[in-house]
Amino acid sequence: MIIEHMNLRGVDLNLLVVLQAVLQECHVSRAAERLGMSQPAVSNALDRARGLFGDTLLERRGREMELTVRGRQLLPTIDAALARVGEVFGDGGGEVLAEVERPVRVMLPEPLTAQLLSSLAKPLAERAPSVLPVIQRWQSGDAAAQALERGETDLAISGGTDSAPGPEITAEVLGSQLPVLALRHGHPAGETPSLEQWLSYPHVVVSTEGRHRTSLDDKLAEQGLSRRVGLVVPNFTLALDGVLNTDLIAQVPEGVARQYPGDIVTAPAPVEQGSLVLRLLRHRRSRGDVAIDFMAEQIAEAFAGKAP
Repeated sequence: MIIEHMNLRGVDLNLLVVLQAVLQECHVSRAAERLGMSQPAVSNALDRARGLFGDTLLERRGREMELTVRGRQLLPTIDAALARVGEVFGDGGGEVLAEVERPVRVMLPEPLTAQLLSSLAKPLAERAPSVLPVIQRWQSGDAAAQALERGETDLAISGGTDSAPGPEITAEVLGSQLPVLALRHGHPAGETPSLEQWLSYPHVVVSTEGRHRTSLDDKLAEQGLSRRVGLVVPNFTLALDGVLNTDLIAQVPEGVARQYPGDIVTAPAPVEQGSLVLRLLRHRRSRGDVAIDFMAEQIAEAFAGKAP
């Protein structure tokens, strides 16, 4: 519960609307711009909310503003509460997508961004001209799920084998694909390396957390084998950059290799692994939000049947 032992008649619902924007934007000026209010008015509302909840909610850390622990706890509850209020006072038809004017935040791996944005241009112009896509920096599937829980993002596209996102996060499978080897034309291992050839050259590992050991190394160890890692990068695009003019070998989703404009050869992976699965993550509280529903629909169409 947000409000406990409190006279609800003394609570201004508009205050929660302003507080939601401040906590989501983590910035008073951006919240004011989003709401069409003056900065002093939003600052005044934040001061009232701080008195109401007995916490600063938003505070400066160095050059950045950050939510306090209480602020992070409140945000998903406020989101859910305002969504329920919207259902109570809705006119039955809900918002009209063409009239919605607000951002929808999407967190996704960098190699997928161009594909999504190119597919979004036409439907945005025709159906949702004032919905603003905000692309957020990718870290990992687990981090994306946490951002959804805290209300810091609206949708996330996750690829790979991240842990279960949690009971309040839904995960819609968009597609899957087996990984392939990627190496430069003219690589001394040839265009279809054997297991021995593959292991004789250094590998590129993709890890957003900088880890050089993956589940593939565990599979190799089960067979009494090991590989040499020559480079660790945070995304597949950089992995392909790494193999372009070197003897490094990367393992990437086939779809990523096809999109790369460089001189890349792909070959079947010599060690069998599970498919790479692309999932659309969202919090259950966002269901019924026409802007987020629209963006989720466009993402599903853009990546249907395709892996990252």
